[in-house]
Amino acid sequence: MKVLLVGYGNMGKLHSKYLKMMKVDWFWYDPFVDEKCPHRVPDISNPLNFSHIIIASPTSSHEKYLKDIIPRFDGKIFVEKPGVMSSDSIYLIEHKNVSVGMVERFNPAFVSLHRAIKKENILCVDFVRCSALPVSRMEVNAFIDVGIHDIDLLVQMFPDISIKKASVFRNSNTFAINLSFNDNKIARFMWSNETFHKDRKIHIRQNDYNLECNLSDQTVKKYYLSENNENIVKDLYVEKKSSILAELEYFLNTETRIDATMSHKIFLEMLKNEKELFNHGV
Repeated sequence: MKVLLVGYGNMGKLHSKYLKMMKVDWFWYDPFVDEKCPHRVPDISNPLNFSHIIIASPTSSHEKYLKDIIPRFDGKIFVEKPGVMSSDSIYLIEHKNVSVGMVERFNPAFVSLHRAIKKENILCVDFVRCSALPVSRMEVNAFIDVGIHDIDLLVQMFPDISIKKASVFRNSNTFAINLSFNDNKIARFMWSNETFHKDRKIHIRQNDYNLECNLSDQTVKKYYLSENNENIVKDLYVEKKSSILAELEYFLNTETRIDATMSHKIFLEMLKNEKELFNHGV
């Protein structure tokens, strides 16, 4: 196994940390990083020298690299989220060798939450994903930066999702989105890159019990009534582990690709609505 990292900024270096941990033979390429360090390759003219390629470059360059690499490489390709930013380019992430970096699918807390839900009993799902202003990624807005994660988690819970109505609201770099889907179920999203603490939570309200998932702390709580109508809070078991490590292990060691086509279609349609409403470019 020989891995090429395309992009050696923050995400590329994060991937390299876990590749080292896994003792994987890896190299990197980034025309915009001036570092004289080991494992660097001067270009990507010979992708066949590698078994896997990870594209961790800025979002705006994902489509360019996919178009360049796919025709010349028959190995597995991983591209960070969002994989593409145009509906016309969805075909790139539908390719049989392409996986998209949907890291929260591999968060042990979400795995535990997913195991505990009863889809037919769900009334409402709330997602909150906010970042502390001093350390936020500000070159793109919060919608583009984090929105795809929660949309993808909703799709994991409801692979048969059919959105009936959507509304998008924005104030500065804070977004609120309401969805009605399937049999009048409700999903609500709050995304912001200008708050003063990190918040990554999912609340699920069912007609028999509630669930609260903290993706940062990797905890899941279940709220329900006892036979005597007493309020009970139960901590569900979560086998804690790095989500990125779990995702990389899956990408490198399994044949099944990480398919995020539906998540991207919903994300791009919602982003289109936001741009039309507020006339903000990406």
